[in-house]
Parts: sequence; structure tokens; C-alpha cells
Amino acid sequence: DAETLSHTCWAVSHLCDGQGAHVQAVVEAGIVWRLVELVRHSSWLVVKPALRTIGNIVCAEDEVDYTQHVIDVGAVICLRELIDHPRREIQKEACWTLSNIAAGTIEQIQTVLDSDCMPFVISLTCALKDQEVRTEACWIVLNATSCGSDSQIEFLVELGCISVLADLLTDSNMAMMALEGIERILQVGDRLNRRERALIAALALEARVDGRPEDEKTSILLERHLFGNPFAPLVPVAKLDDLEGASSSLSKRATAIRKLYYVNCAICFRTFSRGSGETHFCN
Repeated sequence: DAETLSHTCWAVSHLCDGQGAHVQAVVEAGIVWRLVELVRHSSWLVVKPALRTIGNIVCAEDEVDYTQHVIDVGAVICLRELIDHPRREIQKEACWTLSNIAAGTIEQIQTVLDSDCMPFVISLTCALKDQEVRTEACWIVLNATSCGSDSQIEFLVELGCISVLADLLTDSNMAMMALEGIERILQVGDRLNRRERALIAALALEARVDGRPEDEKTSILLERHLFGNPFAPLVPVAKLDDLEGASSSLSKRATAIRKLYYVNCAICFRTFSRGSGETHFCN
């Protein structure tokens, strides 16, 4: 019955909230798949301890990668369902577990992205009144942008993660990691721009050799990427400026990012991303 299952799951959860040897014993007992089944139980009294156990296994500090085992038994798709659960404590636990998976390998991050949870996660960071759930949802974005590959970060930018990171610059507990995430995104944008420039040059050279005009693909690439970092205009620079009065390390980091990626007009005082097509001399 639900009460017995609940007590049993809590017992296993407490075992996994400690030494790595205990987590190893639970995993080797072959019950993780059953815990994943139980997070879909009709009673939240069973769902909560089963979910907590999975979360404890994922964040266990050990040489063995238990996170992959949890992924292999299909936990991520269940976590995707639970971040939309009507009970806020279930939402919080699911987001916490996903945030730890998003701090893993590129392949593990891809599993999170493939579950199609990120659009809803980003909506949780923007619209939710419950601060604890919002915080855990923000950690999913922070970890994914810190640990993800270039293509994964491009995907996250398309979903709107820059605005999430920019809003976190006012949170003293997350500001530095949010700033690091923004810097990482700008670095990816630079690499993307260099790749596109090289491709454009190759396509243009090929067209000249063949004696034909630029094709549609080359024109699109020129429009999108010839003029600087494509992600730099998406960052609200004013929020970087607001960090001038913050701690010295935060302020120095924000100033360095601003100088590297942006320029100010000394006449109109407007800010432009370096190399942008909008950058110009004022008359």
C-alpha cells in the first residue's frame, strides 16, 4: 500500500543521503528502476521519497557515476513530468535533481535537453512566485550553460537563457555563476562568428572561381554573422554596468566582459557590441 511504500522509500532515501558505499549498495541492489516507477505513483506521499532518493543518488560524491545509471533507467523523462507537478515540493525536488544532472557530462546534459524540459524550466525561472522552486530551476540553466557544449549553449540561447542569467545578476548567491554563464555564451558567440566568417569566405571564393554571383546561402550568412558576435546584442549591458558597485571580484569580471565585447560612443554614449553592423561613427 502507499503508506508502506512511502516508509520504504524514505528508508532508502536516508541510506543514500550519506556515504558513497551506501549509495553503491542501493544501486547494486537493482532497485533504481523501481524508484523511477514510483515517482509516477498516484500518491504524492510515495512520489516525494522516491524522488528524493533518486536525487540523492544523482548528487552522491563517489568515483562511480551513478547519474548515468539513473539516466539509463529512464529517470529524466519522469523528472520532466514532475517539474509540472501540482505540489511545489515535488516541483522543487525534480528541478534540484535535473540541475545535478545538468552539471554532468555533455552527453548527460543532452539527455536533459532531449527531454524537452528546458522551455518549461525557463518559464519557471521567469513566472513562478515560489522562490525555492524558481531557484532550483535557475540552477538547471546555470549548470547547463556552464558545462554544456557550444551547440548546446546555442540551443539554450535560442530558448531565451540569456534573460534568465541577466536577471540572476542581482542575486548575490548566483551572480558570479550567472556572469560566468554570460561570458561563456559570448565566447561561444565569438567562435560561431569565426566559423561563419570562414564559411562565408570559402563560399565567396568558390563563387568567384566559378564566375557566378553569391548564392542565397552566402547572403543569409552575411546577414546573420558577418557583423560581430551574434549573442552580444542579446545581453542587457546595463545590467553589467549595475555591477560596478558589487563585490570587487564581481565588478572586475563584469568590467572585463564589457571591455572585451562592447564599445561606447564618446559622443552619443550608446553602447554597441564590437564588430556589430550597427557600430558607427556619430556625425
